[in-house]
Amino acid sequence: MSNLKVKSYHIYPIKSLGGQKIKNPNATLSGFEYDRQWMLVDQDGKFQTQREFPKMALLAAKVSRGKVTCYEKQNPANKISFKTDLILDEKIKVNIWSDKLKASLVSAEVDQWFSEQLKSKVRLVNKTNRKKYIRKFNETYPTNYPDAYPYLVLSTNSLKEINTKLKNKIGLERFRANIIIEGKEPFFEDKLEEFKIGKIPFKMVKRCGRCIVINTDQDTSKIYKEPLKSLAKYRTYRNKVMVGMNAVALKEGFVGD
Repeated sequence: MSNLKVKSYHIYPIKSLGGQKIKNPNATLSGFEYDRQWMLVDQDGKFQTQREFPKMALLAAKVSRGKVTCYEKQNPANKISFKTDLILDEKIKVNIWSDKLKASLVSAEVDQWFSEQLKSKVRLVNKTNRKKYIRKFNETYPTNYPDAYPYLVLSTNSLKEINTKLKNKIGLERFRANIIIEGKEPFFEDKLEEFKIGKIPFKMVKRCGRCIVINTDQDTSKIYKEPLKSLAKYRTYRNKVMVGMNAVALKEGFVGD
């Protein structure tokens, strides 16, 4: 099991919002600590993403010293904060894809702030007891609120290869990966079965099918035709455009230890 050269680690505390680069993250079985730990839902409990609200790209969340700060990227003074352990007694039914769960609400004040930003009534929920059965391993793993699996891995050379096909270059932020690796040929991650970062072993699950969100400019929220249009010509598998690899951690701990 080889050690990979890592360029950077990223977490996205609230699903589909901008996230933060982080050093020496704590790897848990359900993902890096605080990654996609919170999620916005509508009044029916359905999860909300940039697919429904491209404007979510203009908002970001970061965790520091036990506090989550949510803010508008172009106007950081427009913000709201709450403690990472803040939850209300009330739980509501939520659904993310085929998973139907019960999750704790965070704060009516936070709900109001997000509803004003998105101009639609939404609520923020904390993580819940969500699990994902992985047929490849015949095992069930805990996970927070990613679309599918706890970790997403992408290489810098894969992005370089993608950009050779594009008139207007794009950045890594379009793909919202947790672990950015360096070296090797483009899409080297496709061939990896397992790897280690420090003392933490990981296993690859499957390639990641991409949606319209990678066409959304994360600075302006404008939606373009690229890179999906170009990627469809050479990265399509089973009718889905594939970029990046989903993964699970086999043990817990800080990756730099």
